[in-house]
Amino acid sequence: FGVPLLGMVPRVTAQQFDLLGTETPVTQRLFEAYRVLRTNLTLGAGTGRTNQCLMVTSSREAEGKTTTSMGLAVSLAQNGARVLLVDADLRRASLSRLIGSQGSAGLAEAIDGEAVSKCVVSTRVQGLSLMPAGSLRQSPAETLNRAELLGVIAELKSLYDWVIVDAPPVLHVGR
Repeated sequence: FGVPLLGMVPRVTAQQFDLLGTETPVTQRLFEAYRVLRTNLTLGAGTGRTNQCLMVTSSREAEGKTTTSMGLAVSLAQNGARVLLVDADLRRASLSRLIGSQGSAGLAEAIDGEAVSKCVVSTRVQGLSLMPAGSLRQSPAETLNRAELLGVIAELKSLYDWVIVDAPPVLHVGR
């Protein structure tokens, strides 16, 4: 494809790690992989820009989008950046569940016009905040396709050094 490799992350099971916790001998390889990814993103070409916004997605469910989003966001925050992790999966809200903020106002409400400050929660990691998915939607594509989303993202970029968006898979497979 002619694009650079930013990093490789080892496959782990959810029982093996807590990305918001402290590093252990079991998680050392995983944490180091996210530090390498962070370094490659921040020291690569064109990194003089501020207020970076990245979206993490893949083709299907269970391919590591949420783990990658969280690992990168934690690594950036541990390096001193102000980071917002956005749960943009308005159907499943995996990230909101993992961090324990399901039911909180979030992205859906911000798009509906709620103040961004009321749609963000803090995490255990200094410098890392989360915008939960908010109220789940039957038709999330309609919410995410609204023009107001661009205004929300622009505001978030003005408030944080990095905005990491944990997006739903691009191929929906019905069950």
